[in-house]
Amino acid sequence: MISVFFWGLLASFVGSLPPGVISFTTVQHTRESGSGAGFRFAAISALLELLHLLPAIALSHWLMSEPLIMQIFDLTAVLFFLVLGFATWYKPGQPESKWLNFSWKRGLLINFLNPAAIPYWLFVTTVLQTQGALPEHYSLTVYALSAAMGTFLALALYVRYADRFLNFVLNPRFPLQRIISLLFMALAAQQLLRWLL
Repeated sequence: MISVFFWGLLASFVGSLPPGVISFTTVQHTRESGSGAGFRFAAISALLELLHLLPAIALSHWLMSEPLIMQIFDLTAVLFFLVLGFATWYKPGQPESKWLNFSWKRGLLINFLNPAAIPYWLFVTTVLQTQGALPEHYSLTVYALSAAMGTFLALALYVRYADRFLNFVLNPRFPLQRIISLLFMALAAQQLLRWLL
């Protein structure tokens, strides 16, 4: 039960850390309306993460029951994590003015319609299951709540450091983007080794 909580929290936290629409919207909302409003936005975003996670879990269970599809999935997971790694590495910084005029309602809508969220959770959940990190009959409730908590914690960092965020993240020397990118590339390498062996 603790490992299920840990992996859900970690996967969601790492997936929510790279600067993007939701993190910029969190910072913008915090700067405009205060940290209380930023934390509320983070909480709503974390709840929306559940809407992405639940269909991904259902698809993951189906994938696990199909051996041929799982073989294809193992190779696809390598490509998926490599694409995430390179996309994070080469993602350009966003100009501050663009995000300061960005509506928090629009940010929530984009979060809800996020086309990358379900594939991310599908791949992460299936990889965690194939690696044995998630037991065969893990607690869906614990996994889902820990994922929501991971999203909230990552966005809470953006709320807490909103005043410093734009100065650091938009600086090309800021290493967070590179660290997350290397983490995704390491996951790709680990998955490739698993597939080859």
